[in-house]
Amino acid sequence: SFQQSENAERFKATLGSQGFDPIILLSETGFNRVCVNSYTDEFQARRRVQQIRTEFPQYHDAWLLIRKK
Repeated sequence: SFQQSENAERFKATLGSQGFDPIILLSETGFNRVCVNSYTDEFQARRRVQQIRTEFPQYHDAWLLIRKK
């Protein structure tokens, strides 16, 4: 998450160069969240987060956002 949209755009570009297909989501508090995947199944989402943490150690702090309906 970034307060400045320019920082989010730079990070999005970095992730794109690493094979991700990121998008930027604006949070309800005004932060720019860089998102790399979206899932309807929580188990699959958690598995993907773990995969990212393992394959990309620099993103060991990747996290999962769960939106309640």
